[in-house]
Amino acid sequence: MRTLASLFALVLVASFASAQDPAANPPAKPEIQKAAGATKEFTGQVVSTDLMGKTITVKRSDLSTGAKQETTLPVEGSAVDALKTVNPGESVKLLCRTDSMGKETAVTSIQKDTKAKP
Repeated sequence: MRTLASLFALVLVASFASAQDPAANPPAKPEIQKAAGATKEFTGQVVSTDLMGKTITVKRSDLSTGAKQETTLPVEGSAVDALKTVNPGESVKLLCRTDSMGKETAVTSIQKDTKAKP
């Protein structure tokens, strides 16, 4: 009877130990957490601005295909003040916050591109 009770206690302790296995629930990958707060910078030509809606539409070259594409993004923070100073046709350098997939989610900085061709 003692052996049966000892065996039962051993099985019970082993089941608790396996239930607490840290490998069963690994933490999120650090590169995904890091990418969520990442930024991306690109240069484009202003197509339009919307001060009330706080958005900017820019035309830029797609690096993979070379085709021009228009992108409309929300503008946040101090970039809202800079939005008032840019006009359609101007070349600008935008700093954008990106999501975990690397897609731009919002413009955080707008600078006129001084190296642009006239």
